[in-house]
Amino acid sequence: MSATIASTEQSRVEYKSGDVVLQGMLCVPQNKLAADPNFKLPAVIVFHAFEGITEFEEEQTNNLAKLGEWFDVLKTFKDDRIGLLRPRLLAALEQVKSLKYVDAGKIGAIGFCFGGLCALDLARINSGIVAAASVLVCHGDADTHVPMAQCQELMTELRARKADWQFVFYGNAKHGFTMPKLANCTREGVGYNKLAAERSWAAMLQHLNAALKLY
Repeated sequence: MSATIASTEQSRVEYKSGDVVLQGMLCVPQNKLAADPNFKLPAVIVFHAFEGITEFEEEQTNNLAKLGEWFDVLKTFKDDRIGLLRPRLLAALEQVKSLKYVDAGKIGAIGFCFGGLCALDLARINSGIVAAASVLVCHGDADTHVPMAQCQELMTELRARKADWQFVFYGNAKHGFTMPKLANCTREGVGYNKLAAERSWAAMLQHLNAALKLY
């Protein structure tokens, strides 16, 4: 794995799904583009949880870009309604593909909580993104908000689709286990778990590298 720590440039972007204006944050490793303006970067779309874009998602996106191997983009679907999600997912993907410094053959997607659903749905509609078509699900074993029956349903679906998939369970990890702000949360089945967060981050990096062949 590359140990390069790159400087990053962040910017806000707007794009449309129908008549609706959506927002996102671009985070680009500058060392690659400074060396060669025509360099094509892999892209990772980072989908947020229900709260919308927060410091947590921005930090995760920036951490990926700092490795110097990724171009990262985070899109927002706040205030979504039934029937609008999939068109907005595709609009986000097309926005990424349209960027001149993105390698359209190396686009992946990750997400947290609701964002994980977004990444899975993007894979379901055969949108051609590599690191969602190859699926990694990191799940907290103590997550009472997504019971085991739902996990089994998803695994049954992945088997039926003959997908390339992994399902990793983290013991004692609750819903939202990657989010430090939930460390003192008193809601049942919700809370931060540092060990599970670190392990799932490492698993995610390995998954992206295998799917996108970054290094």
